[in-house]
Amino acid sequence: MHLFIMIAALTSVVRLDPSFEVSAKAQVESPQLLQAKCQLHTSFVECEGKTWFNPEGTLCFFEVVGDSAAIRVDQSIHHGTTYGRFLFCHDDKIFMFGGRGMFIFQTALIYFDKNNREWLDHKIEGLPNNRVNSYATKFGDSLIVFTKPDFDAKIIDLGVVDLNTFKYQKIREINARGFFTESFTLHGSQIDYLETSSSKSLIFDKKELKFYTTNFGFVLPSIEYGTSGINDHEIFGISYDASNNLAVKKFPYADYKTKFPEYTIEPTSKYTWLWIMLTLLALAAILAYVIKRTKATPTSDESMPEADLTATLVELKKHNNQLINAQKLQSILNLNYDNPDTMRVKMNGIIRAINAHSPGAIERRRNSEDARLISYKIAIK
Repeated sequence: MHLFIMIAALTSVVRLDPSFEVSAKAQVESPQLLQAKCQLHTSFVECEGKTWFNPEGTLCFFEVVGDSAAIRVDQSIHHGTTYGRFLFCHDDKIFMFGGRGMFIFQTALIYFDKNNREWLDHKIEGLPNNRVNSYATKFGDSLIVFTKPDFDAKIIDLGVVDLNTFKYQKIREINARGFFTESFTLHGSQIDYLETSSSKSLIFDKKELKFYTTNFGFVLPSIEYGTSGINDHEIFGISYDASNNLAVKKFPYADYKTKFPEYTIEPTSKYTWLWIMLTLLALAAILAYVIKRTKATPTSDESMPEADLTATLVELKKHNNQLINAQKLQSILNLNYDNPDTMRVKMNGIIRAINAHSPGAIERRRNSEDARLISYKIAIK
């Protein structure tokens, strides 16, 4: 019934020109028309020199004829539960992208086939299937889309669809915690104005792919009492004041880049700093471990007191011209360390000190059958 009233209201005046002059008399005489415009104006599109609209992004499709008639041009029977699609024209063809309904967000692209008078699917190459659409808009020959793999995903992909080749290219990732699902949007030629589910009013620069936080408050009018629009230099909202008189609010945005702060929603801040802190802690732990091991492990540059060196050579002579294993040599050198690395480094240092005093005194040999087994040839001259 609500939708019927809105469509019926369009039989009086159907076009919504963002630059129209406000006529208090016309607005007051047709409150239903205000309601219809508020609900439907974002679904109007100019294509092939004609004005078209579809109510609230559904698949019902109308051609506006003159100033007083709207003719339904589709012949679809079943339209499902999806609404809120983004309607746009490219190359004299009408498309719709995305939509939502029954807790499902779509990323499908469809176009209107005039011959069959029906909506048909149009494939986008490279855009993953089963994505959740958060927001879409058109700029030149590109469809800018914000999608994510599921509703609870932490990262949103900002991508662009080339409307000449219908190929998707991912541009960058955005932190989903700082993003939104738009609840009200005005599409302009260079910028979009969005009022979001996170209670922010934003300007989206479609060329630079950047958002700016505004101080406009909220332009979205009451469904029963007003409408809104956007043109090349200002955003405006029209509503009734407390005295039931029309009030027009205008918000110039020509200097938005210098007047408003950029709304940063890159995947930095909270998550990046968390990973940075964890990485630093991990590096600190590794460094502390390496320092501890370095201090606990003797260096290989060993020197022996003359008395100890002489006593050691006397013991080694008892095994002159013999092959002894590592355990026996460690016993002769009086080495007793629990840490194998410490034992190996200490023993190699003493062997170098002995060989420096008496060259060839201890020769290291590997087993010909098993290279893991090492013996030591004692040759004291």
